Amino acid sequence: MKQNPLEFSPAGFAHLLTALSGAGYRTATFGEVSAGEVPREKTVLLRHDVDVCMDFAREMAWIEKAQGVRATYFLMLQSPLYNLFSRHSMGALQEICDLGHEIALHFDAEFAVLEGKDITQQLQFELRTLGSLVNAPIRAFSFHQPTDDAIALCLAPEGVINTYHPQHMAGFEYLSDSNRGWRKDPLETINGKHDGLQILLHPIWWMSEGPTTEDCWDLAIKRNFESVQEQILETERAYGPARKLAVRRAGSGKVTEVGLSETEHVTTRVMDPESLSVWIDRAIQLEQDSGLTPWSRENFLLDLPDKWKLSKWVYYRNSETPVGYAIVSRKSSMSAHLHRFVIGDTGLGIGTAALESIIEDLNGSVQFLTVFTGINSNRAQKFYEKNKFIRIISIDENALYIYSV
Repeated sequence: MKQNPLEFSPAGFAHLLTALSGAGYRTATFGEVSAGEVPREKTVLLRHDVDVCMDFAREMAWIEKAQGVRATYFLMLQSPLYNLFSRHSMGALQEICDLGHEIALHFDAEFAVLEGKDITQQLQFELRTLGSLVNAPIRAFSFHQPTDDAIALCLAPEGVINTYHPQHMAGFEYLSDSNRGWRKDPLETINGKHDGLQILLHPIWWMSEGPTTEDCWDLAIKRNFESVQEQILETERAYGPARKLAVRRAGSGKVTEVGLSETEHVTTRVMDPESLSVWIDRAIQLEQDSGLTPWSRENFLLDLPDKWKLSKWVYYRNSETPVGYAIVSRKSSMSAHLHRFVIGDTGLGIGTAALESIIEDLNGSVQFLTVFTGINSNRAQKFYEKNKFIRIISIDENALYIYSV
């Protein structure tokens, strides 16, 4: 059976971006258009309402970056699933901004109604608050689960686009993946005669890869729990060891484990020139986030013996965005050298699991794996010693470790 090119998956999302490019659309952010503007050339506004999970939003942002696409991410201040002010969410927010995307507000008008607040004042407050987080004015907002009453208000703060305002978006045909149910055929719409498109795409439906919407929710709950637990493990000594939870749907035997051993969720893939061309900016970002002095692009592209066979990208859970990488080359018939090993998310066991996978792939081809660490890099030295590397010599400012494969 031929696969639907727009299946709900990271690959399907990449296909959608390719389809837009093939149809001649340029992408723009909401801040780059004016309310009521009719585009003079084929323009698409990619809108991502982030209802559930900042991790999924970050992964979507990287796929767009790899294809040279900019989008607008509409974030909630009242989400029951993520705290935008937490360390983890703030890190994801900053990364999305660093990738060149725009931030806008996903506004829960019903919160104001239920709390007896003035909707206009609450909207202005949230626009200012979100703007202070990104240090930039917010140029657009969308409603979360919009009601007819909220839409009928036609809220129009000065200089801010209301994505549901009939006049603000009059020049853009609307297309949405709401609950994974397209009301119009996406490819027919993309290949139609519309100069302007506003496409609403929810990261949860594309990045979680659950076969059903309920499975997607289970996976989102897992990811959010892991993000929360990561900070707790780092900061709350009284918490003790990591927890394992289970999500059981009411009236169903379906159980989703949460907090499983991380080694079960870490995979590696070969780093070759093609994948490096896609993810080189991600690799540099990971180095910066880890406090390392980033390698130059020339260093990454340097050809070394068996480098494109032994080097790996590291992936975590269902993410299609690498969370780390290892650059390895052959030094002799008996040994390989680990030139660079960077993992973005620490404290989850991802580094240990990835290193075990890399060593397993080396088994049978070499007898030893070597690595240098800074002579004062206590954290790195403890990591390699914990993983049975032996320190054999100090050279200048570095310590040489060796592992018997």
